[in-house]
Amino acid sequence: QIKPHFLYNTLDTIRWMAEEHQADEIVRLVSALTRLFRISLSRGREIIPLSDEMDHVRSYLYIQKVRYEDKLNYEIDVPEELLTLRVNKLILQPLVENAIYHGIKQKRGAGHILVCARREGAHLYIRVEDDGAGMTQEKCDLLNAELSRPAGMEYDHGYGIFNVNDRIRLSYGKDYGLRYEINSSSGITVILTCPAVSREDAGGQAE
Repeated sequence: QIKPHFLYNTLDTIRWMAEEHQADEIVRLVSALTRLFRISLSRGREIIPLSDEMDHVRSYLYIQKVRYEDKLNYEIDVPEELLTLRVNKLILQPLVENAIYHGIKQKRGAGHILVCARREGAHLYIRVEDDGAGMTQEKCDLLNAELSRPAGMEYDHGYGIFNVNDRIRLSYGKDYGLRYEINSSSGITVILTCPAVSREDAGGQAE
């Protein structure tokens, strides 16, 4: 098993070699990949600041933007006052990955992804919206029905989003998790609902 420090050190070597050759795009790409791995590990913590989770998904989107160029555009809109809230780690990247591979890649022309977060009272809502190929209302209803099943059951579809849904519901209860909607662009919006947990509420787990 490759140790994380070996990976970081190797990426750092690639980065300074790229800097030496003034390969700015490679420097940015390697830096994004380094941040992605760092936050994925989070020193074993399961609860992290929303700021770290947003850095993780921003790094992932940047890497995908380099790959897909003009095919993919994205925007992240999160009020600064929400960034200190605590969330389960790695809950957004699977949602964004789905939006890219099942939405943006499947449409003709360029696509756009918006990741935004809002707080309403004791709840935090994070939305991932795309203007991709979309799905039928019937398929959307079936997906939501499957997401509402008890945590830990086997699913008929992909693993990633159900893992996210299960982890949120196991942490906070069945009233939280994911819900899918067809949006006004005929693409898909997934709404992630969880409690608005502060550092104090989390018991300092993210420190």
